[in-house]
Amino acid sequence: MLLLTYLFFSSTPVVELYCFDDDYIELWYQIPITLVLSEAEQETLRLGDSVLVSFEYQFNIYDVSNNDSAHIEGTKGTYITTEQEDKSLIDYISASLYSGNFHYSFSMNNSEYDTSFIDTFEILPDTAVLWSSDIVFGRKPDREDILFHNFPLIPTVKSTFSDQDTLLAYLELYGLIPDSLYYQVQYQVIDSLEHTVFAKREQRLKYDYIQVDTVDILLADLIEGTYSYRITVQDSASGGSFSSSKKFSIEYLYDETSLMPFYWDIQYLMSVADYENFSRLSHFEKRGYLKKFWLKENYWLFERRLLEADAEFSTHTLQGRDSERGKYYLRNGPPDKIEDKPITSWGRPFEIWYYYTLGYRVVFCDKMSDGNPELVKIFRAGDDIGDDQWLYDIAPGTYRIEDRIQLEERIEEE
Repeated sequence: MLLLTYLFFSSTPVVELYCFDDDYIELWYQIPITLVLSEAEQETLRLGDSVLVSFEYQFNIYDVSNNDSAHIEGTKGTYITTEQEDKSLIDYISASLYSGNFHYSFSMNNSEYDTSFIDTFEILPDTAVLWSSDIVFGRKPDREDILFHNFPLIPTVKSTFSDQDTLLAYLELYGLIPDSLYYQVQYQVIDSLEHTVFAKREQRLKYDYIQVDTVDILLADLIEGTYSYRITVQDSASGGSFSSSKKFSIEYLYDETSLMPFYWDIQYLMSVADYENFSRLSHFEKRGYLKKFWLKENYWLFERRLLEADAEFSTHTLQGRDSERGKYYLRNGPPDKIEDKPITSWGRPFEIWYYYTLGYRVVFCDKMSDGNPELVKIFRAGDDIGDDQWLYDIAPGTYRIEDRIQLEERIEEE
């Protein structure tokens, strides 16, 4: 019976061949259900009924060195329901061979669909002290009864993942000497520029001559592109070691925020130095940076505040988002209260923003009389109000001492 499962980027059929110990191989294949359904069967699904989907397959193996060959054929099938119509069929065909170089062809067909694959593979002789199976990429199944070699895993077949996936790498180790407690293993992910973007070293407990080694790697911090997963294993008891690698790629899932109008306007939420560093990145690097940035920041909150800043603080020469008050508003949000102080006989117009829940006040003053008040003072709990610079910003030159005392007293009282 075929396994039905959701798999990322399953719009085309794919196959992958894995080699294990004792010259045992498995050819895994993945077929989108939509490719094997007729129009009548699709209509049956839309009406809520199930459909039996089946196809014939042929697996031919040819030994390059001695013209030996093997042929396996049969029929596979399963029932599809309405809830399963956007899934993929995934299953495998197994065979036992011997060491050598082989060509193979694999084909499958039914009344609606016909496809074939041709490739080569090699089975190495077991001459090493310590060796392994091929690396299998997969994900953890949703049900406990779905197992791969008695381990809860569904092979992905196609080594393409989204940035929201967790890469599960599976490997079978052969030749471990269980006399000592541990073997040493290093996991790495290397990008296309040969930079190591993930590295992890561990001591793993040995429990048998043959055992499974797995690791989970979160892909959220990686950008789109091609990578190599590499595992290096050492067993001090036998003195054996080996390294194995396998390529995979990451493609972004559709992210609606990336199409939003202010997705690139991160300069309002970071320091000038950080934005300059961002500006020096390549376009490809900027896309990766922005993805990580908006995982930590709330885009929708930022957009709302930016539009509010434009509405509240814009002048005929300046957008509100670019004003002193607008920039502060974007980073810190709206105050609990704004006290507006118009021009007086002794000073310039200024505003006091009260953030009661956060325990501080912010003073903005229109020092240049251009309609863009500047931040001149932040008062936090316990601050000394005796710093005169902000008072000179508000009331430069000579001013009445009683007005200054009254202003200080008002700030103190608030």
